[in-house]
Amino acid sequence: MRRNAGWQDDMNPLDESRPLTIGVVPDLYTRPLWVSLKETLNVAVEPGPAADLAERLRGGQLDGALLPVLDCARMPLARAIPGLGVCTDGPSSGDALFAKVNPDSLRRVAVSPHDSGRVALAQVLLAERFGLTPEYIPVPSAQYGRDDADGVICSGDVLLGEVNLYPHRFDLGAWWQELTGLPFVHFLWIGTVLAPLARLRRVLALALRASQGNRAALVTSAAAEYEMSPEAVEEYLSKAAYHSVGSAEMDGLRVFLELARKHRLCAAEANIAFC
Repeated sequence: MRRNAGWQDDMNPLDESRPLTIGVVPDLYTRPLWVSLKETLNVAVEPGPAADLAERLRGGQLDGALLPVLDCARMPLARAIPGLGVCTDGPSSGDALFAKVNPDSLRRVAVSPHDSGRVALAQVLLAERFGLTPEYIPVPSAQYGRDDADGVICSGDVLLGEVNLYPHRFDLGAWWQELTGLPFVHFLWIGTVLAPLARLRRVLALALRASQGNRAALVTSAAAEYEMSPEAVEEYLSKAAYHSVGSAEMDGLRVFLELARKHRLCAAEANIAFC
């Protein structure tokens, strides 16, 4: 059995004095969930793409990670932390399809190779709403304007300078609500059965509470990092997402997993277990 990177041969893995190593996808709308972790004693925060974090979690190199829900469902030993996540309920600025054509005419769609959660949502929606299975072309964000792509799936703010290339904007959150009437869960906190799940759950809940209690500092640090005005950050965070997972969000999660299985985005037995 492979040990977690924080474990030492003479240390009990349940010992709360040992450091926790937690991976995060550093999107702006995930920020309230993890930014306060960086100030938490005995916690190391490691940002990275979801696919890399999932692989490190499987290999025991992380205690926990903030991952798109399909990455969670594809990991048999994963255990999700209840009550915490990144959710939207209707339109948001965080998830969008930009297109040169009407959605029912899409043939080739550019996507980030690191953006598995947003792409999976778009795949389900295009299949359910339009019966479409376009070709998805993994490209760096710098190449989103390539001529052979009819559209691009990305954060709603990424292409503000490319509006002439992609004149049509479609909000994926609004499409999901029209289809299901339910919120959508984008990310969950995940540990494995080998992780100190009770401690992880407590640390993550306290970090979210600290971020909510010090909103001004969160906005200021985000504005500096993303080179945005504090007003723009506040507006984005207010509209993009929220971070509690209740019964309606769980219903939306179950419907999404059913549709992901239907469209073969994950195995027929894929599911998410909570700790």
